[in-house]
Amino acid sequence: MAHDEDQGADPPELDDDEDDDEDLALTSSLEPKSCTRKAVRGQLTSYADLLFTVQQRVCIFMLFVIGRRFRILRWDRAGVIVTKSIDYFEDWNPLCNFFWCISRLPDNKLGFDPTATRLFETNPEWEQMDTFATALESDVSSEPRPLEDGELELESEIEDAEGPGFVFDYVRQMFARSLKDPRWPRFKLRVPDSGKTRDYLVGKPTVYASGAIGRGTRGYVGLDVQTGRFVWLKDAWRASYDEMEKEGTIVERLNHAGITGVPTVICHGDVGRQRTATAAWWECKNLRGVKKKFEDDSTDAPAIATDSVHSFQLECPIRRHKHYRAVVAQVCINLKKFKTGRQLASIIYDCFETHRLAANLENNGILHRDITDDNIVIYPGVGMKDGCRQLLWRGILTDWEISKPIAVGVRPRARQPERTATFQFMSANLLNAVGPVSIPDELESFILIIIYYATRYLESNILHDTDVASFLDECFDCYTIDGDAILCGERKLSIVVLNSQSAHRHFTARLSMATSATELDIESFLREFLPAPEPTLPPPGESSYNPFSDLRDADNVSDQALSELFVAAINNHCLTAGSTASPYQPSSQKHPLGSSAALFRAEDSVIGTQPLEFDQAVSIEFHSHRRGIDPFEFKDSKAHARLAKPCKRLFERLSAIAELVFAVQHRVFHFMLFVVGRRFRLLRWDRAGVVFTQSIDYYEHPGVLSNVFRRLSRLTDEALGLDPSATRLLPADIDFLRMDVASLKNPTDIDDNTGSHAFLVGRPVFCANDLVGRGTRGYVALDCKTGGFVWLKDAWRASYVISGTEGDTLHKLNCAGVENVPTLQPLLPPDTHPPSSPFLTASSCTPCSSSQSSKKRKRVEESGFVEGSAYGPRASTKSDCPLRQHRHYRIAVYEVCMPLKEFQHGQQLLSIVLDCLRAHHQAATNPKTQLLHRYISGGNILIYPKVRRDEDGQNPSLVWSGILSDWELSKPVGVQEAASRATQAERMGTYQFMSVNLLTNITKPVEISDELESFFHVLVYYAIRYLHSNCKHVDSWVGNYFHTYAGPGRMLCCGQKSTTIEFTGQLRTRVLEGPLLFHSPMDFVLGTILKSLTAHYKVMQYEAMQASPPSPRPQRKPLREEPYVPVGFVPSTSKYKDHPQVAQWEAQWESETLMDRSPTPEDRELATKVADHEFMLGLLARQIWNSRWRIDDRMPKAQVSDGGTHANAKSRSPETPPQAAPASNKRQRTSGPGRNISLPAHLHTSARRTRSWARTLPIRRGAKT
Repeated sequence: MAHDEDQGADPPELDDDEDDDEDLALTSSLEPKSCTRKAVRGQLTSYADLLFTVQQRVCIFMLFVIGRRFRILRWDRAGVIVTKSIDYFEDWNPLCNFFWCISRLPDNKLGFDPTATRLFETNPEWEQMDTFATALESDVSSEPRPLEDGELELESEIEDAEGPGFVFDYVRQMFARSLKDPRWPRFKLRVPDSGKTRDYLVGKPTVYASGAIGRGTRGYVGLDVQTGRFVWLKDAWRASYDEMEKEGTIVERLNHAGITGVPTVICHGDVGRQRTATAAWWECKNLRGVKKKFEDDSTDAPAIATDSVHSFQLECPIRRHKHYRAVVAQVCINLKKFKTGRQLASIIYDCFETHRLAANLENNGILHRDITDDNIVIYPGVGMKDGCRQLLWRGILTDWEISKPIAVGVRPRARQPERTATFQFMSANLLNAVGPVSIPDELESFILIIIYYATRYLESNILHDTDVASFLDECFDCYTIDGDAILCGERKLSIVVLNSQSAHRHFTARLSMATSATELDIESFLREFLPAPEPTLPPPGESSYNPFSDLRDADNVSDQALSELFVAAINNHCLTAGSTASPYQPSSQKHPLGSSAALFRAEDSVIGTQPLEFDQAVSIEFHSHRRGIDPFEFKDSKAHARLAKPCKRLFERLSAIAELVFAVQHRVFHFMLFVVGRRFRLLRWDRAGVVFTQSIDYYEHPGVLSNVFRRLSRLTDEALGLDPSATRLLPADIDFLRMDVASLKNPTDIDDNTGSHAFLVGRPVFCANDLVGRGTRGYVALDCKTGGFVWLKDAWRASYVISGTEGDTLHKLNCAGVENVPTLQPLLPPDTHPPSSPFLTASSCTPCSSSQSSKKRKRVEESGFVEGSAYGPRASTKSDCPLRQHRHYRIAVYEVCMPLKEFQHGQQLLSIVLDCLRAHHQAATNPKTQLLHRYISGGNILIYPKVRRDEDGQNPSLVWSGILSDWELSKPVGVQEAASRATQAERMGTYQFMSVNLLTNITKPVEISDELESFFHVLVYYAIRYLHSNCKHVDSWVGNYFHTYAGPGRMLCCGQKSTTIEFTGQLRTRVLEGPLLFHSPMDFVLGTILKSLTAHYKVMQYEAMQASPPSPRPQRKPLREEPYVPVGFVPSTSKYKDHPQVAQWEAQWESETLMDRSPTPEDRELATKVADHEFMLGLLARQIWNSRWRIDDRMPKAQVSDGGTHANAKSRSPETPPQAAPASNKRQRTSGPGRNISLPAHLHTSARRTRSWARTLPIRRGAKT
């Protein structure tokens, strides 16, 4: 395989130590240094995986060439052996020697399996396979049914040891399908049989495990050359360690014991001496005392101990495998083909009975240890009941490869380096603790399989398909992380441990990228946003002058070449008078997908140097042509689905550039030119989203793009989106010097109540990361008139008729005397811009396309927008518009505060939160205000040093008090219109601190109990993050509690947070372990509040259930329906139907179902405590004076992590939006919610994906871990 020479592309990281073996380096202990390395390694692995699947291989040799260097790779099912990188130009002999050796090796030395013979059309076996693939009239239907007299004889009369004497129709159909694809080769495979061999003909495998490394199991419907019967042939690379029995040996023992629920073995055995060599090479290279010794084996594997049996080395991370084949008589049906719920239960019961019989074998009980849906299959069989013969679908329990004898009185020891099982159906106990598999673990796996298949295929009270996908995702694919350990997901735990299976959720969909982007045709875009002196747009193709003639082949050049040619065309033909196109060096390499350039004003360009990135007027972004790479082409084809991730990364890159411009410049909007090969789009970004044009070929239509440049070059700074109320200061300006002087410490600094409306600011102290949204920036500002410092907030507030401003709210709170809230600067108008100002986001106001009807356009004009303009003074909420409307807004307050994380000890943390709780109480109960904050989060609870005195006004002391800030989303108490007439188009809040109630029911109005729960979550976060506790893995705990969500593309809190609040009522260090303790009064505070919150949810859920009408029938059509059951139908196993213990269990279940689960009087009393503020105020005020507080209960700053979450990095603050996580896990999520981001927003719409800190295991369903 060849690869373009690229820095960092070589995936292996080689050790340059000359004392090491110079011939080999193993990638199993190597990790890529960059995404490029990882992508190349993944490409190499996929090639090896393809060859292993299609061909019959023992090993694969691969030549990997990068520029002038090469490596030789040897793949087998255990890993890959890699040589050092060699320059074949300087040292050509090794490469020539390699080619010389390869050209002279026989097939078996090249890695081909000598026991597999490839068939061609000229072989007689090829014709024999085609003949047997043709359906016959004698084929028996496999449909379950009563049998007529003489239709089928008893199995004992027509079946021998190798299967029935007839062929079921599905078996021949499966064999025919395996021959249908001409791309797949056909083989004759040789299988050992008690010292002899038997030959079987196979086509395409019916099942095959993906992945080059591992057991590589393939299952075939095979044709016995000798008997002409169809069989099931399993080809795999089994673990090769002592005490690991062959699967065929185990199943033969079960056959001899008379257990019918397992396959019937025909023959089996290891294939020659074929085994993996990678582990042996690793041990030779890394372990002392192990020497290389070649054998006469065809695999050239070095021997370590004996020829075939090895004890695994704990130090060796690579597993050993041996090639193995087994043939059984039964060709079975996949479990998902079951017909009815009764049939599903019968099939599972058959396998359960088989499991029981195997576990209770006299003196030799066997535990299966891998109960999964793939290992439960269906096989038709004849059953008798009172003389009624029926063809029934029976359950067969397969795949006994990792089964193990049940040890009595002896603790079993490990037989291989890692546990092998299917994550989705492993018991909660095994996922949370390392220990031997027991019978209860296996029974739990059976129950989980029933839950999965019943929920997915049968009718239930989960009404929608998306909710079914969400439920299955939560139960079977989600996990929690504790340090480096991957543990059971919260939903599975709640089902198994807390018995809350019925607590499924109904979800609200989230917005995709397309809902924050609006498309316009080019004419409409120019008319709306780029007014020009020319009255009309020049028709495409009229002018013979083409400034882009040198870009005819732009679809075939790289990003860099495209950028250079395009910039040269602009400058050489003077397309932008007064401006210059120039590349620049991006300040961030986060998205290195293409080349960046921009239009710069002449005064910002210096000849001979690249201009500064921060001075750009219009961005120009380039990307080489690739079909489907344009992120603004919303298509659903498979070709575009394969490019979903590159498109997403490209869109994130464009957003990041626009976000940077908004952050460093004072912008109302920003224009961007996006060029992909020979096509371009014009983009207009604002805080509501992006408006973009259709894709246009600028070579074929040069007049269109030339006209765009003419219009852009004639726009004023204000028309280009720069905020006219912000004046940029240069080093020569006097105000620039004033800022420098003012930043110096001055002991005489005081505040003054008089001030000017002009403020000087520098770099923002806080800057929201998301481009789309309020774009909040916070500055420590200098009042130009008084010289005092203030806090200046610059944001794009939601602009709706029924939304007030934060300044109005603070003015009301200040006048009412509410304590511990910011003090508004006097005389500062709430809105920076008057009502007639045009500074309103236009993305939500523009028509979606040129095809919009005039009637719809008229409604826009009637709602208050200026005719012929995309702007308007005020706007009401519009249910049919997914884009939010924003107005530029600034507010200044006296208090320049510290973030909450700066608290010094737990008692102080409680005091600060108590101050903010008092502010919340006063605002909600004061007759002059009666406001609910509606946005309680850690970022809005601040610290402000304040002088306090005793009751007599004496003994002044400086204390850190709490300030409850950011009242923008506040709303009058008791407003119950959220579901029908929301204040804003979307609910906003910080996901991590929102109540479970609001996250589950996103349209419900905010109540005091929701706000009190948010205060509780703030206390929990800052306590666990910064105080000493008995939690060993704080990062993982924070990630599991605050950052997990449930449902594909849905914003729900069904992780540890939901389980804690709704079900357990207890904070635990980890799943199934002890309580979380801080060994301070904080334990009593959190425990008492949590107890009341849990009772509140119990009462609330019960009252909702009582008030709701009966559940409607499911709106989704079930995949399995209950058909007519013939008279006399019986399950295949019914011996326990009348067992007295079963009747007792049924009675117990019915009694529990009918049990009164209504809240007790104690529950109702506890619930009332979080209905208002009095209880929490009294609790916190009393506990502040508790003598058990310690002044040193805060962890040192060196021990407090402040990065990412989970396995990727340290845990981040919930107020900080997550950065891109490494693509190491199965579910890499898109950017999660940050501060001030609206809910729901920005989640991946896939049915099985989550946020950027992944919480789902990196394994496929059904794969073995």
